[in-house]
Amino acid sequence: MRIKESEKVQPAVSQVNPSWVVTLLEIIDSMKHGSVTIIVQDGIVIQIDKNEKFRLKNQVNRKGTA
Repeated sequence: MRIKESEKVQPAVSQVNPSWVVTLLEIIDSMKHGSVTIIVQDGIVIQIDKNEKFRLKNQVNRKGTA
C-alpha cells in the first residue's frame, strides 16, 4: 500500500529534533541485522532501542554435524 504525498502527515517544525534523527541514522548505519524501536511520549521521541542480531556461520545442528 502506497501513501499519497498529500496524505503524509508533516510534523510541526518545532517538534523535529535533528539530534535524534542523526542518532537514529548512526544506529541504523552501524547494524547489519536487527531492529530499531523508537519510543514516543506525547509526540516526542524519548528513547531509541537497538536490538542487534548476530548471524552465526557454520552452525552445528542438534545432531552434531555441520
